[in-house]
Parts: sequence; C-alpha cells; structure tokens
Amino acid sequence: MKHVSPKIITLLEKYDPRKMLVAFDVDLTLIQPDHPAIYELNLKKHREAFMDVFKNFSKKEIETIFVRALLSMSHRIVDPESLEFIRFLRHKQITTVGLTAMLTGDFEGKLIEEHRFDHLTALGFIFDRHFSHDVHIFDELPANNGTHPAFYKGILFSNGEHGAAHKGHTMVAFLEKMKLDPSCIVLVDDRPKNLSDLESSLKAYNPDIEFIGIEYAGVEDAFNVEISREEFVNFWKNMKY
Repeated sequence: MKHVSPKIITLLEKYDPRKMLVAFDVDLTLIQPDHPAIYELNLKKHREAFMDVFKNFSKKEIETIFVRALLSMSHRIVDPESLEFIRFLRHKQITTVGLTAMLTGDFEGKLIEEHRFDHLTALGFIFDRHFSHDVHIFDELPANNGTHPAFYKGILFSNGEHGAAHKGHTMVAFLEKMKLDPSCIVLVDDRPKNLSDLESSLKAYNPDIEFIGIEYAGVEDAFNVEISREEFVNFWKNMKY
C-alpha cells in the first residue's frame, strides 16, 4: 500500500473527505488464498496446464470451480499496511467499500457474500460502518448463473468476471440505491480492465465525478512461492469434483 496511500491522501487537499468514496478490490489486492496453486505467479506460469485440465469446461463452469477453490481455502493478507490504511480512511469519514467480481448466491448452504464477508472480517478488514447491516440485491442488473450483483455489509459483488454486469455497472447501481453523490471515486484494483470499466461507467452516469484508478501490483511480490506443474495440475484436478 505504500504506493497507493499517498495518491489517495493527496486527494484530501482537494476534496471534502465526506464527498470521497474509495473502493478496494478484494482478491489479489487485500487478501490471497493460502495455497500456491492459486497464486497469480503459478496461474500465469502454468496457464497452459490449467487450460488443459479444464478444456471441456465452459468459462462459467471454470469460474464456479475457481470460486469454490477460493471459498474452501484459508486466506492471508496481501499487505498488512492495508488494514491500517482502511482504518485511516474510515477515521477521515471517507466512504470505504470492498468491490469484488466474486459470484453471488448459495455455496454449501451459505451465501457466497457471507463467506467473503467472514473471510475479510476474520482478517481484520472492516469497511464503512454505516453499511454494516446493509444487504441489497441489484436485480435491475443482468443475472449470471441465476443470481444478480449485490451489496453485502460493505462489500460490492459484481457477480462474475464473465457476467453481463461488471464492476462499473455495480458501482453505479450502488450509488443510485444508496443515494450517494460523491465528488471523487477511487478504485484500487490489480486488473486494468476493472479500472477502465469503472471509469467508463462513471463517465456515462455522471461525468462530474472525478475517477482515480490505481493499479495494484504488490501481490506477486508477497506471494512468490513457485510449485511444479505436477503439483499445480493435481490441485486443480481435485477441484473439478
């Protein structure tokens, strides 16, 4: 977070903190599943092996399996400084939320949203307390796998990388639902596409909102344990069933 926090703190010279909203991507920005087969380093290194394991699966089926892997693992914090920085933002009365592409809906008798909330709170992540009891389904947005994007106790879920609604659509639905009118929105995310999606959605929704996209690139430095192709393939073969 040492490269992220100064960019956001500088905005306090320009904006009333109560008119700012800061959103943090969850996976690979705040937290990381504690297994090397899900580390970005190994997913890139063994991409061909991954695609071979799932060659007969659709993109949506692969995404569902990936979510099952994420939810079945314990998690670690990518950068411990992020905990203190989010507390600092809350203290400054800046609206602070999580924003994930994670699917929504049931997983083994419990909402995926609740699983994700539990993972984050167990590690100490608490977003804006004003939203600590808020649960909303954005059924005005397109469904994916029979469920819609959602907001769960401080965390926005866009409901899948391959769904019709992306993070930008979900953020706009959130602003409308909660009747928020920020002057500036910041997204910290490891994927440039998510930053551009949010930027384009906000321009269409209200071009007066300044958008600051910050690409986060710290996860591979923090989680750099490599594993063999065989170990990688065995892990993902087991996740198929």
